[in-house]
Amino acid sequence: MQRLSVNPIGQIVTHEDLQALMECGYQVLGRFEIFLPRKRADEIARAILGAAQTGQPGQPGDGLVAVLPVESLYRIASGELAT
Repeated sequence: MQRLSVNPIGQIVTHEDLQALMECGYQVLGRFEIFLPRKRADEIARAILGAAQTGQPGQPGDGLVAVLPVESLYRIASGELAT
């Protein structure tokens, strides 16, 4: 099996695109980054966990959810601190 990292930043990747890659033997990976207030992080993480589980214990592929602190965010276009 080959591994291909799909990280669609600013691109639209359709379900058909992903299905075609999987039919060719690729393992499709996705990455989502969500920035939100700390007080909602656990709630959102649990929602993702509930939706993403395949129900196949011991099988790789369900992925990870990481909750990380963010010191600051800056807008590239203006260089200003994002709020």
